[in-house]
Amino acid sequence: MANRYIELFMIRELIRLKLKVRSHTEISEAIHISRTTLLKYLKRIETSAYNLEELITLDDNQLITLLHNEEQSTTECHQELYSRFKGYRHELHRTGVTLKRLWQEYKQDVPLGLQYSQFC
Repeated sequence: MANRYIELFMIRELIRLKLKVRSHTEISEAIHISRTTLLKYLKRIETSAYNLEELITLDDNQLITLLHNEEQSTTECHQELYSRFKGYRHELHRTGVTLKRLWQEYKQDVPLGLQYSQFC
């Protein structure tokens, strides 16, 4: 279920179970989602302007808009890397050039930049 939204009925069930003070494990097992996905939605609920009692009364469209809107922010590290993509694409066609080598050069230029797993 990576990077997919959970169904609306699952969100309502999540809120209902949270109101009944169920544990995260119990909730995730009851609605068949991972605990990390559950925590992601609980964080969204926590940062919203509504408490659980108010959320349960919202109509479907309001609830979807509130919980499925993700910020599409890119950090400066990502923007720095994106600006290099065109050059990397050209470099990768050359013999002996690998992603690891490009990453090593990137890390020399940007020591606080992204790690290899995010770079690839």
